[in-house]
Amino acid sequence: MYILKNALKNLVRNKGRNLAVLLIAILTLTSVTISFSIQTISNLAIQWYKDRFGVQATLETNWEKISQEHPPEQVINEDGSMSIEQNFEVSTPSMAEYEHYGDSQYVKQTLYCAECAVYSDSLKPIEDNLQPGEEVIDIAGMSKEELMKFFGVSTEKELEDILGGKEGVEETMDQKNGGIGTLVGFTDLSLL
Repeated sequence: MYILKNALKNLVRNKGRNLAVLLIAILTLTSVTISFSIQTISNLAIQWYKDRFGVQATLETNWEKISQEHPPEQVINEDGSMSIEQNFEVSTPSMAEYEHYGDSQYVKQTLYCAECAVYSDSLKPIEDNLQPGEEVIDIAGMSKEELMKFFGVSTEKELEDILGGKEGVEETMDQKNGGIGTLVGFTDLSLL
């Protein structure tokens, strides 16, 4: 009981100091509450902005940069004529690399589109808009010699230039003959 009486006497005797401590405590608690509120609101505003104003990005080859890095050269052909050539190869990113890009913390959503050739023994392609005397020629599965003869070129280098490098020649030779079209798949119908 003695302790309580002394505590009450001290509160009454030191009113001014106690009011100052109470005022400081109230101001401190108020400023902490306001700062937490501002931080929460700003984080919500940042997240809302990111969700609403994202940027759509596409992985593509930068042909201008490749042209700058590999300037054209004048070449004298076997027949004495001059031609301009650019020598470079562009590798296609693998599916694992695409997945790695899609797993970035800066990417909100990843949409994929894939396509493959369709072959069938029973189905035939519809050949629209062909004029009389025109025909569709399938170069898939031809040998390198057949491709060179078809395009009228004499060197493998010229064939590679036409079909997009060594990879293009190999893809053309690896394809089966008699393709009837292309099957395209999307992860999201909005890509259509």
